[in-house]
Amino acid sequence: MSGFALGHLRSPMVTVSCLPASRMKRLDKADPCKAWTDEECGKFEASNPPRAPLTAYMLGRYTGQRAGDVLSWTGSVFNGREFRFRQRKTERLEVAQKW
Repeated sequence: MSGFALGHLRSPMVTVSCLPASRMKRLDKADPCKAWTDEECGKFEASNPPRAPLTAYMLGRYTGQRAGDVLSWTGSVFNGREFRFRQRKTERLEVAQKW
């Protein structure tokens, strides 16, 4: 019997013959996220957003890095003069100078 095994090291193994989620039907296709226009960016910047979202926005907009890379950064990537990080997709070390 083939199936999907559930459990962890200290519990008995349970076998499921089918995955309930496999019978679900997709309702519709998700729309891809679209980049903001310059006008939308200007509105956001002028709205006086809280510091954390503004910082994330500025890093995403002005470093040119992928969203996943920016979201994974910690304070250690910035040394006061430059950003040093390794891109997930290419594993290449990047250095972005402070603007």
